Amino acid sequence: MSKAGYPKRLTGGRTRRGHLIGIAYDGEVTEESYFRGWQQILAQGTVHVFPEYVKSGGNPKIAVREAIKLKRRNRDISEMWCVTDVDDASNADVATAKSEAAQNGLNLCLSDRCFEIWLGLHFAKSAKAIMSEAEAIALIAQHQPDYSAKNKLVPFSVLLPETDKAVDNAKWLYDQSANNPSTNVDKIVIRLAKFYNRQNRE
Repeated sequence: MSKAGYPKRLTGGRTRRGHLIGIAYDGEVTEESYFRGWQQILAQGTVHVFPEYVKSGGNPKIAVREAIKLKRRNRDISEMWCVTDVDDASNADVATAKSEAAQNGLNLCLSDRCFEIWLGLHFAKSAKAIMSEAEAIALIAQHQPDYSAKNKLVPFSVLLPETDKAVDNAKWLYDQSANNPSTNVDKIVIRLAKFYNRQNRE
């Protein structure tokens, strides 16, 4: 395969066996650490996760287009996801991202305004009507004092045990019918957790 980190063909044109999940994301630190964590805990099973940072300039339309390129170059991937922030993107760009993802068989997860909304839900709900990135970071820092704009890492070992809480809090957030804060990163996490739980039962 052409992209570093993605599955390479084996001798004779064979590919790695199992269910291969590609994840493109536009966060070089926080998202990178988080999805590498999932990659590691699923590594011993039949499901293999291939995380990849894509540079989008904070625009979900660009992130989706980069993810589509990855999907086309790596045809052995069983399912492809794009996890991206809304940031300051226009409504038109967000709509284009959703449309192009659907047209190209790409699973899309959006966080408005940022991925930190999803991390924060591992610790608490937030009833704030509108949340900036700085406020999302501050919410996490209430529970992880070392977390800041300059140190945007929460150990995956801290987050994993709180996954069910994060999913429940994300569902609660849906019920608030809010655009910001909002996130549907729980879609991919529910999928990964399903494989993880099945792996642990085998």
